[in-house]
Amino acid sequence: MARFNDWDFLNKQVQGGLTEGQFINHGGCLLCAGPPFLAATGVGTEDQITTGDVVYPIGLISNWSIGQNLQVVPVPEAGSYRRYTVVGPADGNFSLGRTLYHGPNILRVMYAYYRADLERAFGGHPIEPLIDADAANIQRNPKNVIYDPPGYENGWFNLCSDLFSQPVGVLLYIQDINRESYAAVYLEQLQIVNHGMASGPGALVLSEQVGAIFSRARPVRLAKPIPLMSRFQDAGHITTAGTMTGGEQHLSAMTQANR
Repeated sequence: MARFNDWDFLNKQVQGGLTEGQFINHGGCLLCAGPPFLAATGVGTEDQITTGDVVYPIGLISNWSIGQNLQVVPVPEAGSYRRYTVVGPADGNFSLGRTLYHGPNILRVMYAYYRADLERAFGGHPIEPLIDADAANIQRNPKNVIYDPPGYENGWFNLCSDLFSQPVGVLLYIQDINRESYAAVYLEQLQIVNHGMASGPGALVLSEQVGAIFSRARPVRLAKPIPLMSRFQDAGHITTAGTMTGGEQHLSAMTQANR
């Protein structure tokens, strides 16, 4: 425990008791795309559907950032130099940079959970989910028919598509370099507002970027000590699983090495 009276800059570290080398770096942060909300899972299916089944790990990320701004309005009053403050809701923003490869591009990955394979009969554009079909079946799509296709196969570039009127979600799961869980948060109602591609002198690969806003950074409580493993993942892969209890999302994540 760090205490003010124990401060000794010649002989002690400011915050003692830290495990040596137990820091968090870029490699210990997993970003996954998912539905707009983390809701109760396992409804209408024979086997339990968990959080790890409805989110899709995003690879080849080169940079990302999450920011929040709380609306605070100062209210002065005549006759005093002191003031009051009125607090409003927080605004969240999210950005993501990713290397482009021959596979699902960044816009395709962000809508990995979305399913619209029956829309062809109604004149719409069919969309196959990237996650397991059983998990996609329980995610309700508010937009039933997509008339303006976002793209074909793995290349989605048409941000004018009516598909992008629907929000998504992003899960951030963090481990330290000892592969111990640190924290998790889910960005709810994330709406993509811009998309770009870039190349230039000295750039070996093409890169993509997206910017988005979100309504809430929902804390995810890490479940201890017994995890619920995803039934769709293979041994050795990071798997996440969650259940709803009293409005709180509980999530556990493990790898083959620390089971």
